[in-house]
Amino acid sequence: MRFRIYLLLLLFAFGGCRYNDFDALVLPDYEQVLPNTTIGYVTSQYKGSTLNINDDIVIAGIVTADDRSGNFYRSFIIQDDTGAVEVRAGMFDLHNLFPRGRRVTVRARGLVLGSYNGVPQLGLRELESQQVGYIANRYYPDGHLLPQNERGLTVAPHTLNLNELDDGMCGLLVRIERLIFIPATEEEHAYTTWAERGGGNGYRVFGETSGTAQITVTTSGYASFAAHQLPRGRAVTLTGILMRGNTDTARNVYMLKLRGLEDVAE
Repeated sequence: MRFRIYLLLLLFAFGGCRYNDFDALVLPDYEQVLPNTTIGYVTSQYKGSTLNINDDIVIAGIVTADDRSGNFYRSFIIQDDTGAVEVRAGMFDLHNLFPRGRRVTVRARGLVLGSYNGVPQLGLRELESQQVGYIANRYYPDGHLLPQNERGLTVAPHTLNLNELDDGMCGLLVRIERLIFIPATEEEHAYTTWAERGGGNGYRVFGETSGTAQITVTTSGYASFAAHQLPRGRAVTLTGILMRGNTDTARNVYMLKLRGLEDVAE
């Protein structure tokens, strides 16, 4: 009798030793869908007011900006050869599923097309508002968003001078060379970081070393690099998403939104 009890306890002990052995996390296989039109065609339909998409439109693009650094919030931007659009995904930590360099397909039927800071947006209509709302819930993708198997893809930024910027480029990944930080006001002479950590958006003006044209770099106070030092007194190359909108002190100016400190090169 004692032997039987001992044997049962021994088997239980060995069986229980595997309680920390978890199966590898397996992500679901998302449907691999081809687009039937381009991002540029869809965004060209925006005429100034939020537009319902009632046709079976499918677009695809490579993610050029995600939320990894915190400078983009619950959204990502995809780009193809014809244009770019911000996808108001609505998820937290969406860079785990929609990282930079991954191809993503969007089923646009049932979504709305809008614009913010000159950047085309896709999302759900917010009630009694012209704003574009989030598509999915906080943690899981909606049937509109289909990550594809292609990862690690690259999108070459458009290298431009400031006088070459155009409203039709908003949302695109661009690179601008030979820029230097220019304090626009007496208050800005004291600026040392990209934004006040945990505060509102920081707006830092940069100008070309060889001209008078300027662009404003906008950084969220919650970005991981917000408290990092500005490159003061030296020329840099900046890469980011082009926008056009209002700052604390200026209206209707071109802005650049960095994805992280890797977008700043000496």
